Amino acid sequence: MNHKHKTLAAIVALAIIAGSIRYIYRNTRDQKTVNVPLSSTFRFEGDKSSFTVDDMSFQFAATIDGTAYPVTLGPGDLISQAQGSQSYALPLGLEGDAPTLTLKVSQRNDGDAVRFDLEGRGSEETHTITVRAGFSNNIASFVTGFGKFGDAPNAAGPIVALETSPKVIAFVAPRGNLDVSTEIRDNQSTTWVASAEVTIAPNAPASTSLTFLVAESSQSIWKRAFSAAGISTQPLRGKVTGTRERANVIGSTAAGTPWLLAKANASGTFEVEAPEDVVDWAASVDSTRASRVVTQTPGPNAEVTLDVSPGGEISVKVIDFDSKEPLTARVFVRGTAGTADPSFGPDYRASGAGPLIDAKLGDATTPIPAGRYRVGATHGPEFTVDQREVTVEPSRTTAVTLTLRRVVPIDDSIACDVHVHARPSFDSPVLPEDRVLSLVSAGIEFAVPTEHNAVGDYGPAVSVLEGHDTLAWVPGVEITTWGPAYGHFGVFPYPLSAKPPPNRGPLKRIIELARGGDPKRVLIIHHPRMPKGIGYFNIVGYKPNQRAPQAMRFDFDAIEVFNGYEADRIDRVEAVLADYYALLNAGHHFAATGSSDSHRIMFHWAGYPRTMVRVSKPDAIFSDPSEIVEAIKLGKSYVTNGPMLDFTIEGAKPGESVQVDGRTEARLRVWAAPWIDITSVAIVADGQIVQNVDVQSYPTEWGNDVAVRTLRVEKTLPIDLTGKHWVMMIARGRRRMDDVLPFMPLVPFAFTNPIRLRAK
Repeated sequence: MNHKHKTLAAIVALAIIAGSIRYIYRNTRDQKTVNVPLSSTFRFEGDKSSFTVDDMSFQFAATIDGTAYPVTLGPGDLISQAQGSQSYALPLGLEGDAPTLTLKVSQRNDGDAVRFDLEGRGSEETHTITVRAGFSNNIASFVTGFGKFGDAPNAAGPIVALETSPKVIAFVAPRGNLDVSTEIRDNQSTTWVASAEVTIAPNAPASTSLTFLVAESSQSIWKRAFSAAGISTQPLRGKVTGTRERANVIGSTAAGTPWLLAKANASGTFEVEAPEDVVDWAASVDSTRASRVVTQTPGPNAEVTLDVSPGGEISVKVIDFDSKEPLTARVFVRGTAGTADPSFGPDYRASGAGPLIDAKLGDATTPIPAGRYRVGATHGPEFTVDQREVTVEPSRTTAVTLTLRRVVPIDDSIACDVHVHARPSFDSPVLPEDRVLSLVSAGIEFAVPTEHNAVGDYGPAVSVLEGHDTLAWVPGVEITTWGPAYGHFGVFPYPLSAKPPPNRGPLKRIIELARGGDPKRVLIIHHPRMPKGIGYFNIVGYKPNQRAPQAMRFDFDAIEVFNGYEADRIDRVEAVLADYYALLNAGHHFAATGSSDSHRIMFHWAGYPRTMVRVSKPDAIFSDPSEIVEAIKLGKSYVTNGPMLDFTIEGAKPGESVQVDGRTEARLRVWAAPWIDITSVAIVADGQIVQNVDVQSYPTEWGNDVAVRTLRVEKTLPIDLTGKHWVMMIARGRRRMDDVLPFMPLVPFAFTNPIRLRAK
């Protein structure tokens, strides 16, 4: 893209959010200045690509064909308030192409809302255009149709409201949905709100829109926001009783999809505008004070009363079914029969994150609103899940005992999460003690604290939690490159006393300093296909089965094929698998890993997915983890979010090699706890399926008397490996895991590392 194109992209972004700005567009023939009116609510700072509303800073940018261009404002850009709209036709000026963009900026009568419409036409080639605004990832946001935006990789909805004070801010998509995502650049985490991407095809105009609103309260903003989104509404009045605090009121559809969040007045009253299908209403003050769900369709005379009077207490004990000993586990509490889910705390605390509690030694006692609940516990995919239905009464303690049983008899594999975050990562508020507890609760036995450009240290946290014999670890770093960006790379074990590797400069130098001359260190390409300038394969332009780009480096040990941020999109994991197949076929010896990349507690649980690593002395890793580090590097492992695998070719297992003469037999076994679905198993050689086995699917089962169903597949299959160079195994399921685990909309998926083949 030439200089003129970049300048124009900046202009586009400037007009989106802004309003009261001056824009200068230069080309070889003329110079123009455009003034766009805006309310004095917005303040622009000179020489910065940001604007502020009540001291909250926002960035804005335009993307053309996937490349974002920020805008730098100059002094004097704020002018007086006005109303109306202006349109501007701007040529893109690309060689061999003549597309134009038409900008229309409209200001509402109240002066605190600006709508921007972008239309592209006249293109001889296809282009995509998106406009977006960004703000600090620490500003809490609510996405209509999704809920609170926390650790999720992305969300979509027509409205994004920012929970700020004293004013409330909203972004609105007048047509379609907004895309909400988190981006990490230069050690800063930003939430981006983007309009729908539009494609300008030859002779086919297309348009996209974004509206920016500011209101005095969270109640008043919803009528304006829904109106700007083209969604009709009806009024609803109500009162929150049982508290003197200002409660949060949430309106949801009958299916439980949250559509608005507003704060009641100091008197407890509230009045909002909502779509007619938002019929379920609840209020909350804190984890101990929440109302039951009240059903009421909005309308001229619609009223609700939501009582948040103090509730009771719940005391949970989690026990190992066989040893009868207390078991550290994740407890989850879901509301039933008209009771809302409780919230025990923010999404980054192991002691309570939404309806989740990581219970050290299986002990959790906490206040909870009165109501009906399903209380369950899990210790990872090697164990059963237990649950109970209970009624919590005001001022009383309800005791619950849950038992979990290990039903996967693989004793030589260690559950590992080698890419996970806590403090001091700049984008994770999780304390190391909370992170260690979350890992142990998930059944992880070995972990690497891969903090962004900082050396992670679990030593003090493990000591505090007395977890020396439950969690082994080595220090690690996630090298988060910027200026230029190459992607993210994990390295471990990395000395605690050493300076972290650089995140700027030539990639060759970064890799050399990360390795530090230590052949035992493991260097992993993290999430190679993650969008928004984060994935190495995307940045370098790698395409499977084509000649590798000249700038692409291959001096890595492993590739993170399965990342937790992509766990709910197996198609994306399959795409990285295709990359991995192509690299193996090209003769590269990379190990495959899978890790959670978890940054919080509530979403994208630590340990999902995980790498199951085969070692000769499992108990020895707690005193000396060197064997497990070496096994990860050699690929003596498989990757899974649920299914457990055993795969052998003539005595060789993943990470090993074997001589074959073409036709041979594959021995495979697949275990899964009774709450995990398995529907198929495939054997893949050189990227092609050579055997496929259908597996009977069973409904979800709770409890511990189901061990006979754990072994889903045990077969010895004839396979022809003539001319093949490697072979691996894949297991899949169809039923999502969030029918058991909250916020885990994953389908079961697992694959082994390859067994390498040598001709006899």
